[in-house]
Amino acid sequence: MLRTVFFSALTLISLFSFAQQSEGNMTLKVMVDAIPEEAGTAWVMIYDRETDFINGEAEPLASASIAPGSSRGTVDFSALNANEFYAVAVFFDHNGNQQLDRSRSGRPAESYAFSEMGRYTGVPTFSDAAFQLRPGTSAILLTMNKVRYKGAIPAKTEPAIPAQNTGEPVAGRE
Repeated sequence: MLRTVFFSALTLISLFSFAQQSEGNMTLKVMVDAIPEEAGTAWVMIYDRETDFINGEAEPLASASIAPGSSRGTVDFSALNANEFYAVAVFFDHNGNQQLDRSRSGRPAESYAFSEMGRYTGVPTFSDAAFQLRPGTSAILLTMNKVRYKGAIPAKTEPAIPAQNTGEPVAGRE
């Protein structure tokens, strides 16, 4: 009898934990490595839809910056839903224009990293970089691809980074 009560309580606790994770209570820690130790800011952005990713005109779901001068940094994004697909983009903003500058050929002109790197070549689409945030996933590590910065030659306009820098969802994106 006591054994049955114990396992029933354990099952209820497990179900409650899963329900909490699936209702926007997950936090994802994004660890970034190989950040250029130069003047500039590393921007980390998380996206939840194709139309927003990299070349979209809308803002990312959330964004945050990593303080300059460190080759490693961490950003936490909270209020994420379990089993949803997300993509993370990181770029090192050398010139302070808050966008990923590109060369005339469309390649990134600033150091960058995307989630799920290695599955594609060039600048990815959302589906290329997307991963499913599963219960139990708490962190991802992204290593930046270094690009020798030669000055901005913006080929395309990127969405501006929102003024919010907290890792929290951007207002109006509920």
